[in-house]
Amino acid sequence: MGLFWNKQIRVGKRLRKEGFKLVKRVFNQDKVWEEIAEVYRKQEHNPKFIKTENRLVDRYISIKLKKKSRKILKIKCDDVSNEVYIQAKKWCVVPHRIKERAKKLGFSFLNMEENSDEDHEIWEMRIVNYRFFKGEINLENIIGSTSIFKYDNSILERKISIVKKTAKEIINKMNYDEDSEEAWNTMVRWFVKERP
Repeated sequence: MGLFWNKQIRVGKRLRKEGFKLVKRVFNQDKVWEEIAEVYRKQEHNPKFIKTENRLVDRYISIKLKKKSRKILKIKCDDVSNEVYIQAKKWCVVPHRIKERAKKLGFSFLNMEENSDEDHEIWEMRIVNYRFFKGEINLENIIGSTSIFKYDNSILERKISIVKKTAKEIINKMNYDEDSEEAWNTMVRWFVKERP
């Protein structure tokens, strides 16, 4: 979910306001474009705005991405669910872990260290009460198991341990990962201690 809605704004400006760093604003942008091109070519299910074939070299793809990005960043859109905007979040910005953007925006996270008692009560509450959040991201989807979340408090510590481990994996997703949108929403809903 974006921070700004229902306002005609250029894609590039919207990205900056939402904590993204545009590739055009970094010193060694050719290297960054080549890194993006390598990932871009390999991903099959992410939305893309240029067609690629495996025989195309990353340097050529990076040149095409750079040209297309210049145009896309100038497009005005009023909706963060706009397909062009979603593609731009993956392919027109400096690659980063989603936790880096969250920290830049002022989010702080629950303690995810397995042997730490810090934030233990918050973890407990989120795990015990997760079923009451209808329409929200379900913790069962996060860990891929429904059996661990039966109402058996004798295994609550195990539940917390599993969710903490999975939380670390989720916040370390890259912005261009195919499931980065879902990872962002999961992170904000379940693993954030304080929001800006």
